[in-house]
This record gives sequence, C-alpha cells and structure tokens, in this order.
Amino acid sequence: MARFTIFGKLLTDAELIALKALIEAAGGAVGDIEVVTVIGEPDPDAENDIVLLLGTPIVCADPDLEAAFVKAANGPRRAVWVWPEDGGTTTLPPAAAKYAYSYVSWNAEKLAEVIADDDVTYFEAATGEPIPKVPTERNLCVEEEVPNK
Repeated sequence: MARFTIFGKLLTDAELIALKALIEAAGGAVGDIEVVTVIGEPDPDAENDIVLLLGTPIVCADPDLEAAFVKAANGPRRAVWVWPEDGGTTTLPPAAAKYAYSYVSWNAEKLAEVIADDDVTYFEAATGEPIPKVPTERNLCVEEEVPNK
C-alpha cells in the first residue's frame, strides 16, 4: 500500500476533498492520506511514498513551488503532479517538468498505474494530451580501450 501525502499549502477544502476522492478511486485509502503545508523528510519505512501536487492556477503561480518540489522528490519517494478535474489551460510549471515523476490528467486509472510503483509514467497536459518528455542532460558512458600487452 502506498503512503500518500498531499501538498495542500494553497488548496481549498473542496480541492482537497476532490483529490482525496481521486486517490481513493485510484486504489488508495483515504485514511492513509496526509495533507501538509510544508513537505518534510521522506518516511524511511515507507515502501511506496508518494507526494501529490494538484496543479491549480494558484499552485502553478506559487513562487515557492520549486522548493516544495525539491523536498518532495527527496529520497525514495515520488512527486506526482495531478492536473485539476476541470483541466484548464495552465502551462506546466518548470519545477513540475524538472522534478515530477509523472504529470497526469484527472484520471483515476492513469493515477492508479503511476502510484502502483510499476515504473509507469505519464507526461500529460491538463487535457490528457501527451507532453514530450523534457530533455535531460546525461553523461554518456565511454568504453575505455585496454592496451594490448
């Protein structure tokens, strides 16, 4: 069973209730959901630790969003960005693109796949359309030639 934390700093009660209902529809238990205004350290005993961030326009405009994402992506937990139920036309914030394990539309089946810890990821706009993965700078492995002796 996953351990859920909702970053609720700028969310209304109605948004929190709706997000909890989505988690429940995706197979999570409402009793296991913690709502926080500041993201702390990961739980070392949690096998599947997930922090959910709801992408409302107010959350997208939060100047402290990157600091929250850095904390959420710390350790063996995953930060999952969920777009609001009404979709909207909000652009994905750079912090979400940089740190989110997945960003999913308001869809219980897709969220269930992401939280199942099966290496399933979604990169979607609020409307459910795919967003290209953000290019990640990577170091290429170089094979060293061993001199003949």
